[in-house]
Amino acid sequence: MRPRTLAVAAAAAFLCSPLAAQAPGHAPGDWQRVETEHFLFLFPQDLREWTLAMAGQMEAVHEAVTGLIGHVPSERVTVLVDDPGNVSNGSTNPGPLLYVWPTPPDARSMVGDNRGWGEILAVHELAHAVHLTRPTRNPARRFLWSLAPIPMTPLMMGTPRWLTEGYATWVEGILTGSGRPHGVWRPAVLRTWALEGQLPTYGAVSGTGGYLGGAMAYLVGSAYVEWLVEKEGRGGQVLTELWARMTAREARGFPEAFTGVFGAPPDDLYGRFMVEITDRALAVRRRIEEAGGVVEGDLFQRLTWTPGEPAVSPDGERVALVLSSQEGPSRLVVISSRPD
Repeated sequence: MRPRTLAVAAAAAFLCSPLAAQAPGHAPGDWQRVETEHFLFLFPQDLREWTLAMAGQMEAVHEAVTGLIGHVPSERVTVLVDDPGNVSNGSTNPGPLLYVWPTPPDARSMVGDNRGWGEILAVHELAHAVHLTRPTRNPARRFLWSLAPIPMTPLMMGTPRWLTEGYATWVEGILTGSGRPHGVWRPAVLRTWALEGQLPTYGAVSGTGGYLGGAMAYLVGSAYVEWLVEKEGRGGQVLTELWARMTAREARGFPEAFTGVFGAPPDDLYGRFMVEITDRALAVRRRIEEAGGVVEGDLFQRLTWTPGEPAVSPDGERVALVLSSQEGPSRLVVISSRPD
């Protein structure tokens, strides 16, 4: 499917007023609200300009996301804009409630490939809200879920993490033409890990442990979703069929619904996906070798976690960098760059 470009709304009708109370633990100062047809924005005064810019796009985002996913949430979506940690992040919660942080990502980040942080963040998080709020058509299940203290659906509880994050990441790539499906991080990670025999198992894709473990649901999950869509040859409609089977009157678990759509269990097809990813990685390496190969330097240190950006001394004889660790705090090290 060709990426579609989101049209930015030329104008939006805003109703602005200060909130009567401030949510504890959030930014201090006066909080305000902005309403559009499908959204309620809550934000501190300091983030007003950023919020209004996002609100001006959200109705176009809503039309594109709901059109692709094939569902419109029955409730207005609340968007809480805050910046508690000065980092790039966002989340979706029952309600539906989108919690968005406006700090843009660094260009080297795996989400650094975007046309605008507000756009890609809005598309990804709204994709969660639209996908996961699809109600069940089974009367007994619908009654039982209505008794939950917070709004919940079978898709929220029954969809594995690799698919919820992989699907939203797939949507971000389709609708924006940017993001992780179009960046350099995903192919670099998949190709390198395939050549080293380190691609995660089916169960580990939904996990959070190990180096980049939490990112596997986005990177590997979205690549697996793309592979499934290409395998069926019917575009995103095949995923809509999966959601329909998971919310049908006949009660089905995720493995059964998946098998009914794709013809085999999800872990079995993931094994085939891993084989094809590895075969593609080997083909790239063979082409490089046939073209003369690459010139590699001598490995003098192998790091087990993520290093910071190196800073070279004026005389070029030392390199300082921060080494992070999975178990302990980060530490600053100075390494000699001389031949000895």
